[in-house]
Amino acid sequence: MCTVGLSWAQSQTASGTAAATIRGVVLDRADGAAIADVSVRRQEERDAVTTDAGGRFELSNVPPGRHTLYVSIVGFILVKRTVEVTANQVVDLTILLSEGTGTYSEELTVSAERFRETEPAVPAQQRVGSADIQNLRNLLTNDPMRAVQVLPGVTTGDDFKSEFAVRGSGFIRTAITFDGVSTDFLLHSTRQVEDGGSVAMMNGDILDSVTLLSGAYPQRHGNRLGAELDVRVREGSRDRLQTRVNVSGTDASVVAEGPLGRVKGGSWLVSARKSYLELLLKQIRDEGDNFGFGFSDIQSKLSYDVAPAHRIDVTVVAGRSRLDQEPAPNEVNEIADGRNSSQLVTWHGAMHRRRRSR
Repeated sequence: MCTVGLSWAQSQTASGTAAATIRGVVLDRADGAAIADVSVRRQEERDAVTTDAGGRFELSNVPPGRHTLYVSIVGFILVKRTVEVTANQVVDLTILLSEGTGTYSEELTVSAERFRETEPAVPAQQRVGSADIQNLRNLLTNDPMRAVQVLPGVTTGDDFKSEFAVRGSGFIRTAITFDGVSTDFLLHSTRQVEDGGSVAMMNGDILDSVTLLSGAYPQRHGNRLGAELDVRVREGSRDRLQTRVNVSGTDASVVAEGPLGRVKGGSWLVSARKSYLELLLKQIRDEGDNFGFGFSDIQSKLSYDVAPAHRIDVTVVAGRSRLDQEPAPNEVNEIADGRNSSQLVTWHGAMHRRRRSR
């Protein structure tokens, strides 16, 4: 949405033509807060201006005509805004940024979630968006659970494990939902091993949000007395094909996404991840201590518009982990070869309405 005003300032371009001015404010789409240090530039220019503490910017000496603005900052989706100005005109813009990666194509989707993202009756609810997941997760591991561990009321007793306790209630009592479907064990780990570790079977690069309900909340899934952790996978890009590679201290991953068909009536998203943790353990372990742990996983989401107001989403998660160690001859009841695998397939339909903004 933009508001156009007129100004009689007589600024001139290099060619002598009366120039225009483009100014505005950049806000967070989630809560309407101003965003500082956002880069704003015209497609024709290399130099960019940045927003101030109030999210405001101004581009002066803009020649009359049609211009494309690039608005970007780390952790938010790139916005391309096309503006047409005339001589001596002052254009005021309000630009909204959304968390995530990719390119914003000026297309708005209004959809109904199966469950409301906010629960009015819940006294304590904390939501971590995709940008915060990238900033808060551990630098050594691509593990979104590490972002949850820094939230108020959450504690963990082991830096090598993804499990956590909420207000003194253990991880086994925490309900975990993946795209609204309850699941028991989406962790790379080997059970009944005390000195092991664990990593979430979820690539943080494809998540839209993680919501922790740490207080009293509606028991939709049951069989849990503790908190509820709701993990949501984002939809793939409907604008263009994109591929990204990420390397952390323990694993490497690739994420590919793009639109479905020529009419872009849907999107697809695929993520694959492979660890090289066992190679690091070989370098740092003591001589004679034969211990190895590795994992691999894949996540995929397919979204398709079966009708103008109806969409189907299919999400697939699968992963395997392995533990290899050589117990001492005098040790009993020790695991020498451990394997763990999990698979989850979910699908649901949603009502939505899609419209293009000009």
